[in-house]
Amino acid sequence: MLDDATPTFDSPAGRIRGIRDGAVIRVLGVPYARADRFRPPQPVPPFPDVFDAHVPAPVAPQPSVDVIDQLLHVVDAAVDEHCQALSITIPADARADERLPVMVYVHGGSYVIGGGDLPINDPYDLVTEQRVVVVTVTYRLGVLGFLGDGVRVPANLGLLDLIEAFRWVRANIASFGGDPDTVTAFGQSAGADAIANLMISDGVEGLFRRAVIQSAPLGLSRGRSRMNAAMLRAVGELSDDTPVPELLARQALGTKAAAPYGLRAGMPYGPQYGHAPLPAERDREDAWRRVAAQYDVLIGSGSDEAGMYVPVTPVLKRIVHDRLVRSLVRWWVVRPLTAVIYGRDARAFAERHRQAGGTAIVYRLLRGATVEPTGAVHMSDLPLLLGRRDAWAGSRFVPERDWPEVERRGPRIRAIWAEFARTGRVTAADDETLTFDRASRASPPPVRRDPPNGRSRAASPDRRIDACQRPRSTSATASCRRGSSRTVPPTSTRSPSGPSPSTPTSRSRSSTAPTRCGSSSSSPSSTAGPPRSRRPSGRSRNRTARSPTSAPGSRPAWPTPRSSVCAWRC
Repeated sequence: MLDDATPTFDSPAGRIRGIRDGAVIRVLGVPYARADRFRPPQPVPPFPDVFDAHVPAPVAPQPSVDVIDQLLHVVDAAVDEHCQALSITIPADARADERLPVMVYVHGGSYVIGGGDLPINDPYDLVTEQRVVVVTVTYRLGVLGFLGDGVRVPANLGLLDLIEAFRWVRANIASFGGDPDTVTAFGQSAGADAIANLMISDGVEGLFRRAVIQSAPLGLSRGRSRMNAAMLRAVGELSDDTPVPELLARQALGTKAAAPYGLRAGMPYGPQYGHAPLPAERDREDAWRRVAAQYDVLIGSGSDEAGMYVPVTPVLKRIVHDRLVRSLVRWWVVRPLTAVIYGRDARAFAERHRQAGGTAIVYRLLRGATVEPTGAVHMSDLPLLLGRRDAWAGSRFVPERDWPEVERRGPRIRAIWAEFARTGRVTAADDETLTFDRASRASPPPVRRDPPNGRSRAASPDRRIDACQRPRSTSATASCRRGSSRTVPPTSTRSPSGPSPSTPTSRSRSSTAPTRCGSSSSSPSSTAGPPRSRRPSGRSRNRTARSPTSAPGSRPAWPTPRSSVCAWRC
């Protein structure tokens, strides 16, 4: 039991003094490395005297971003180039002999903004409710952390910082009640992207066992070399003596130079493949396959990630007040962008991980932290996981009146994340907030036999076989006209409640969908989606009306009230 108001921990890093804060002990701003500008991080030698860990870690130098200032409360934080520090939050009633699961959080912010100890990343509730040890990490960003030519300036200094942080955790966390063999890396947005890349980085073997990858923009991580070269030319040479304001001005030039490169310009700074510690881009998928068996993965994204930018985009903000326009913007702009940037690559990541022998669970966030079930925009999962009322209530993500909804649904989300950190499993049922695809290993496709010749051929799981596609007969024709169909039972281990890879807007296996001949499945276990086999020529296709608030080919597992089409109310 840690009874002292300022408990002191004896660790390999030296004696470190924390501070009690209600039901937790906080150990704040502990340096895990030290680095000169544009140089790789070096471990910090043990403290000769007691280190007072009472001050949060500073944030890396970063620009002010108008979009984020409109969405979140503006906070004051210390800024320092030497930002390589971490903070540890421990249950205050932890026993000296306990070994609790460790969760290391990597913050997001497009690799240019953010910090581990900002109020929105406070793990107080996660620690007190779930009895875990949470470590939050701060690392270098922007031109100081994620832009380099690999010769004069290393290209992935921020990633190297994170590796040093995980090494520090491995070596020291047992002194703070954590289990060094049960470490889970979890992060959101760019932090999640960083974790995915840490999995294939040199020097991380054995540093963490599980990974929670939340809303990672994996769709922006390929084909960036030409953009990075243009950014390097625009930024020019920077020296150890360049003032920080000029560094940030040059960083803005690099951002501007990335603009012609399409969606990738939405996250211009980031890990560069082919530079230490990462493999070449052409080798990265093989690298993920090789390490798949070493990691349990929980990966997913929200239904309307790109909707975060609607209320801060002047043109869209003006037109979405109309209900019909909101629906059109959602289905023609927000959902397609969400799939390209977040959803499609997350599902592909999980499938590759399973095929290579790893365990991967895919989640889908259906709604944000509001009373009305609005769409799940980017960052709308964070209020349910981290941060307290002062950090979130009154922001765009959580109106003040909706904070009780966070208190109602947040504990369940935190319990799911903590269960995965302990066991690598998710046993919670699908609900109004989350659905899961729990298939732990990829399985071969089932084999179906088509009459009359009995030839076998592989069929995708849940393949729908319409009466129209069977040998023509009076009964088959009548069956088609009545709109009946049958479904081949799947042999895959995919959970009945998981989303179908081919229909990203499907929320459960109880969904129904029109078939190619206009019929709907009569089986409650049928999965939404059209058949893949060719429809016989010369037959007409019945058309089924589609609601503007329903995904084509699927029916929401949870009722969608009229207000749900507006995920971006002002």
